[in-house]
Amino acid sequence: ERLGLCLAAALGAYAPLPHQAGHAGNSQPASVLGGALWPSPSDQGSPSSGNDGACSTDSDAIVDAAAAAALRAAEEAALVASDSLQASATMRDCAVKPLNRAAALLASSAVLPHHTALAAACPSTSAAEFAALCRMWDLLGLEKHAPHPNEALPAQGGGAQGGGVRGGGAQGEGARVGKAQGGGAQAAAAEARARAAAAKAPPAAICPPLALALATTHCSASTARRLQRRMAQLTGVKRTGYAPVINGRAVAGVAGIPPRLRGSAISALHVALRLRGEAPLLLEPSDVDEALQRLGAVGCFGEEGVR
Repeated sequence: ERLGLCLAAALGAYAPLPHQAGHAGNSQPASVLGGALWPSPSDQGSPSSGNDGACSTDSDAIVDAAAAAALRAAEEAALVASDSLQASATMRDCAVKPLNRAAALLASSAVLPHHTALAAACPSTSAAEFAALCRMWDLLGLEKHAPHPNEALPAQGGGAQGGGVRGGGAQGEGARVGKAQGGGAQAAAAEARARAAAAKAPPAAICPPLALALATTHCSASTARRLQRRMAQLTGVKRTGYAPVINGRAVAGVAGIPPRLRGSAISALHVALRLRGEAPLLLEPSDVDEALQRLGAVGCFGEEGVR
């Protein structure tokens, strides 16, 4: 009986709360969970600015707090149900993590110095909104889950070179050689290999469209629109047709980024470059330094930015 109640509570997160039935903000397009999984760039709406990272009214804040509480309760129920069913670790994660991430999406985001610096380099984006975008990027693991047009690039030369696409060291060296020689077919082939190597299969546990749908099913209308626009901004690819590629070892080689902030730096760079519609290959520390200089963010990852 207890297992049945826990399953019912967990499944209840997949429908609007009773007091929210018919709420305009909780009507989720069918395309979110079937067909086209990602919001289209046309759904982004107007650029974000000002205090867009916060709830617009007190009533919205109350609804969002209730939504987060309901999702956390559903997460606890899913944990109990998973344990009772002796579910595998993968099944447990698939049941629990979307609920966990959906609740976390409704929480506020702390603004750090590098958020402020990088937001200034992005069109019509406040520091609070940039921090919220970085939070969504991290919570949903969008570096691995976002649609990656790079994977559509063909391997050059087939056979042996195709194997080089999957070999981390070989493709990185090929990209460096192509960059050093500058332009031409070799540079293009090296770029194609680097971009293809960056297109990784995402883990199954976190399904970003599902987590987004769970959050927008329960939250206020204004928050739902804001979350959907952020997802579209982070997963859309503008102008270049490619997505940025950032090598973690390259970020680790930048003296101005402390070890504990390297993950935050990678996320912030992904967000900033996507908002600007740029898709560079940051494969070496010098590439990261150059990008930070261009974005006006040199020295913004100091230890004083840790909270």
